[in-house]
Amino acid sequence: MLVGKQVRSGQLVVLISVASTMLPALVHDLKRLSKEDCWSLFSKHAFGNRDPNEDSTLKAIGGKIVEKCKGLPLAIQTLGSLLHSQIEAEEWDNVLNSRIWDLPDHKSDVLPALRLSYHYLPSQLKRCFAYCSIFPKGHKFEKRDLVRMWIAKSLLQQPKSKRRKKEVGEQYFNELLSRSPNDGKTHFNSQVFNKLFPVPNCLRVLSLSSYNIIEFLDSVANLKQLHYLDLSGADIGCLPERVGYLHNLETLKSSGCHRLKCLPADLRNLTKLEHLDIKGTLIRELLDSIGNLKQLGYLDLSGTQ
Repeated sequence: MLVGKQVRSGQLVVLISVASTMLPALVHDLKRLSKEDCWSLFSKHAFGNRDPNEDSTLKAIGGKIVEKCKGLPLAIQTLGSLLHSQIEAEEWDNVLNSRIWDLPDHKSDVLPALRLSYHYLPSQLKRCFAYCSIFPKGHKFEKRDLVRMWIAKSLLQQPKSKRRKKEVGEQYFNELLSRSPNDGKTHFNSQVFNKLFPVPNCLRVLSLSSYNIIEFLDSVANLKQLHYLDLSGADIGCLPERVGYLHNLETLKSSGCHRLKCLPADLRNLTKLEHLDIKGTLIRELLDSIGNLKQLGYLDLSGTQ
């Protein structure tokens, strides 16, 4: 049942009443975990294959942390995953005595354990994790795509050794996944921001893969700092010459564009392009100028004509 209530000029609050109008049904009262189950779940994620009895100090602190989780499995699993890589008692003690536990419930609808799991992320992981909030809830994407976006946004630390940024990004992804309550999932979920901001000309990443684009957007040519452009699945027949103006572009994806027949001649101007994906298109031949793309390390032509 919906009940409308006028609170001020131009505003209407809609109240939803369900329980009083629904027919009686079988209700299952979901209990909190027992003390034993709480510790078993925490130990599995915090200690892994290690025996908790080998370190009485960590075991004692861990027991107090479990009590603060109040029998909630998500909270226990999240903090257990957080502490798995922490081997010093001081680090565990910091989590136990954090002021975040004492924040009033009305100040946030997020469990203290979840706030703690973000608070204690290393700064480099925190930036990469926060970046994922630009995607809609439940959005799924491949690991390699997310890593390319992080690289385009300059979110990764410069490798100190000969490792490539791609390898650093994959390490960050794996670390974040290991801290996730969703064991073994091959996709990465993220939360949406409540507000969307105007797109600035300094944008570095633009993904339109989930939209039914039938005409290339003129405004894209103004994004001179764009590093990553994903047009996968767009219903376009040709990429316009304006794409050749994106001199900083490193990744161009147009896979699944089933009407796409040609690439722009000015593609040769994209001297920083590293990744070109045109699988599943109608493109029959590549321009000779593609030989100018000295940085190109990945080219996917599978499923083309």
